[in-house]
Amino acid sequence: NPGFIVVWDWLGEVQAMTGDFKDASDAFAKALALEPANVDHYRKLARALELQNRYDEAIAVVRRHIQLMQEQGNKEMAGQLRTYIDLLEYKKVKRSR
Repeated sequence: NPGFIVVWDWLGEVQAMTGDFKDASDAFAKALALEPANVDHYRKLARALELQNRYDEAIAVVRRHIQLMQEQGNKEMAGQLRTYIDLLEYKKVKRSR
């Protein structure tokens, strides 16, 4: 069932466990599209993208996650996510050298 969020999330988890981060990120992106208020989807998608060195995409996902946290009034988590963006930016620069 393509609209069943749990299946996409589970599929992403299994693919990530097997090291298939490309398909994992695709599955997490589908779960996120179906349930955009679920913070776990943002976290998992960003991590799967990071592990593929797709830093710009991961940063975009984290920025959307920050926006959600701000809308929910969770300033502490938004601050922690900004630190994650700093890490991703660092990895991006380091990789480009």
